[in-house]
Amino acid sequence: MTACSLLSNGRRGCRSLGPSLGRPFAAFKQKPPLWIAHCGAFRGVITGFDVKDPDFIDPELPLFARPVNECWRYMDDPTLASSILERNNVGMGMLVMNRQQGFNLPMVNDLYKRLRNLEVNTLKRFVGLTSAAPGPFSEGIDPQELLLAVAAAKGGKLPSFSMALLWHQQELAHLVFNYWKPVVCQVSGIARNEGAALAFMASNSGVWQGSSMRFDACQSGLIPMGGSTFALAKVEQKCEGLGKLLAATGLPLEGQVAYAAGLTKSCISPDALPFLELTAEKHLEVTEELSGVLLKEHDIEGEKPLPGYLQRVANGFDGTDVKQLATAVRTSAGRVDEDLGKALMSSCPTALKLTVEAIKYSVKNLNKKGLTDEERLLKALRLELAMQKRLLGMPDVAKALHRRCTGSAPEPKSGEPRLSDAEVAELIQEVDEAPGGARLQDGDINFFVPERSEMSLSAHPRLRRYHPDYDPKTGMDHDPIWMKGEATRWDPGFLAEERAQAIAQMTGQKDPAEYGQARFVRGMEYKYRPDRRSRWRR
Repeated sequence: MTACSLLSNGRRGCRSLGPSLGRPFAAFKQKPPLWIAHCGAFRGVITGFDVKDPDFIDPELPLFARPVNECWRYMDDPTLASSILERNNVGMGMLVMNRQQGFNLPMVNDLYKRLRNLEVNTLKRFVGLTSAAPGPFSEGIDPQELLLAVAAAKGGKLPSFSMALLWHQQELAHLVFNYWKPVVCQVSGIARNEGAALAFMASNSGVWQGSSMRFDACQSGLIPMGGSTFALAKVEQKCEGLGKLLAATGLPLEGQVAYAAGLTKSCISPDALPFLELTAEKHLEVTEELSGVLLKEHDIEGEKPLPGYLQRVANGFDGTDVKQLATAVRTSAGRVDEDLGKALMSSCPTALKLTVEAIKYSVKNLNKKGLTDEERLLKALRLELAMQKRLLGMPDVAKALHRRCTGSAPEPKSGEPRLSDAEVAELIQEVDEAPGGARLQDGDINFFVPERSEMSLSAHPRLRRYHPDYDPKTGMDHDPIWMKGEATRWDPGFLAEERAQAIAQMTGQKDPAEYGQARFVRGMEYKYRPDRRSRWRR
């Protein structure tokens, strides 16, 4: 009896096939009958998708999936394209860094401006600071901006837009450290150099699983800025040699290890900031000082100390002796990766020497009595800025920055530092003795931070009289000329035309696609007009 005659008889078990043989085996709710397995005349073809296929996509997954950045959907920018996102709530202001490449001048200015506005807002008791996930917390200063500073420098002088970026980055770190309201900073990913220092400056900073903090600027031939040497000096007080080890090798500290090293104040869950937005209204019932006490409820203080092997390696490390580090690695029972020696060899000798000296300078100021922490930080910021300007003029820094921009591994570096001990001591002495605002030997102004008023400006004539900066002669609570200059200096478009002009002079009339521009601008000629915005034209 053939298979067709069996089907025509309507036997039990064959009804699942239906009137056609073209249905696949998937139509059977149970195993196929035995006669199909022994019948060579039947052949089934599976049409559609099988859940076991490697490329199978469940249609319900994208339909019911949670939106990307669902936590930060209702921000001031609905497209989530701005470098700084803000969401204000009663009693709390939330700032989210949204640029994975790192800090550039518009981002630094925008973040500083928003922080200043929230600082004088009487309806805000504290400020939350984090980054959009997934992604790093902050990569520090964008290496492409630093490479542009090296390429556009003329006669050993940095361009104005690059100098403004370095200066404003230092001023941003001082603002966060000296903020009049509590700043809750949650390190949501990788934090490098200036990004890690920014988290250290916050009054309530914390890490969690997936957080990582590292200082690897020496591998690019530069010194970490934003108060990084001040933060590493604080680490030195907790474990001698660890701060210099972190700067020399770029060793990342993850999770609770960063908290144990003293880089953050506590451990904070990523769910703390969204929860604080719901309960921030209650903080209006108390003062800003008591609000900072209430925020301690969200701190998770871990009891995990520094790993013993890390203490043994860092103990007594002076930051330059490779043989000493290799001996410490061999005697640490294999707990430290052997790549620490290679990472030390990848650091620029000149940058490493200046970084170590800056850390020692900050440690000396920390042990000096009669100085406040703000004064110690200002001294560290001045020295970092002066050293960074000196390093950006070195001949080998462009190649190291290019490798970092392209994602290549840093090359092993050898040789002696280009600056002698006497030159480094002279640089430190000049910056330390000169007051803020004074001109140094290279012609640049020594770093300083202008005073800012704690009270917001008012348009009411009677309220102006209660402002500490009120001038009875003019009847105003601020200097309009100075205020106009500050508004221009902290505008996100500050020096944008100078930067565009510098790029146009370097690229010339060549194809912009060779310099990272979009391909649809091929065949277009760049013409710079000082009276109009720069543009590409055919």
